[in-house]
Order: sequence, then structure tokens, then C-alpha cells
Amino acid sequence: MTYFYSVLLILTLLGTAFGAYQLIFFLIDFLKSLQKEVAATIIAAMTTVIVSVISVTLGKYYERKMSIEQDQRKKKIEIYEKLIEFIFRVVNSSKTKNEVSEKEMIKFFVEWNQAVVIWGSNNVIRKWTSFRLQLIKASENPGKQNENLFELEKLLIAIRKDLGYYGTFKKGELLSAFINDIDKQIVEK
Repeated sequence: MTYFYSVLLILTLLGTAFGAYQLIFFLIDFLKSLQKEVAATIIAAMTTVIVSVISVTLGKYYERKMSIEQDQRKKKIEIYEKLIEFIFRVVNSSKTKNEVSEKEMIKFFVEWNQAVVIWGSNNVIRKWTSFRLQLIKASENPGKQNENLFELEKLLIAIRKDLGYYGTFKKGELLSAFINDIDKQIVEK
């Protein structure tokens, strides 16, 4: 059945191309038979119409594309904010004496995983996956805890880029916004 549709599509495209070819040559022959002033007027009018149609079509296309990007950006901001809130909650849990349970972490990660697969950019998904795998490695090897932070920083930078922020950070620079002794973590590495 797929073969039939493929052949039908090819025949339709060839027919359309042949029809366009015939139409162009018919118009050229028709314009050649007219007086030069009349032909020039018709060409100018046709050009104006064609340019107008193309301009409106491209304008609508880009307007729709921009609208979709704005809607996606709103959703991305929402899910990225949830991650940041959760990370800050975990990081500050020792200060607030409000520990985050393993059950809460698992629930959050499962929900956030679903959201990021739908709304996250390819780069954010890659960094999220890398961060998750690093968390698993660190749970098996407690000596690798510092690596969690730096994988988190890579994820945060990818999120910022996805939201349209560009620029570079040195290792630990973004983390220093909420981790006071990050300099020691970098030196210990």
C-alpha cells in the first residue's frame, strides 16, 4: 500500500511540475504576442501580486512559528522553575531542617523526567540524563559526590541557553550563586 501512495505522490508532483512548466510557457507566448507597453503593465501587476502573496505567506508562517516558540518557552520556564525550586530545596534542606525524603526525590524525578522529555531541548535532555547517571554513580561511590555539583551546573547552563541566555561560565561560577564553598570543591577535585 505504501508503494502505491509513493507512486501516486511522485505522479502528482510530476503532473504539477509539468502543469507549471506549461503555464509558464503559455504566459511567455501570450506576453510576446502583446504590445510591449501592455506586456510590461501585466508583468508589473503580476509581480506585485506574487510578491504580496509571498510576503503575506512568509509573514504568517513566521508569525505562527514565533507564536509556537512563545508557547513552548512559557512551558519550558514552568518546568525549569520546578527543577530549580526542587534543587534549592534539596541544597538548603540542611539549613532549614526540612530534609527531602528519598520518596519525594523519586516522585519529583519521575514527574520532571516526563516533562523534560516533552518540553526540554535536546541539549537539556542530554545534560539531564548525564546528571541523573552521575547521581546514580555517586550513590554507588560516595567519593564522587562533587561531580554531582558540576553535572548539575552543566544542566543549569543548558537550561539557561535553552531559554535564550548566552555567555559562558567558568567551572563553579554558576554554582557559586547558591553554594558558598564551591571554591573548595573545585580545589579538592
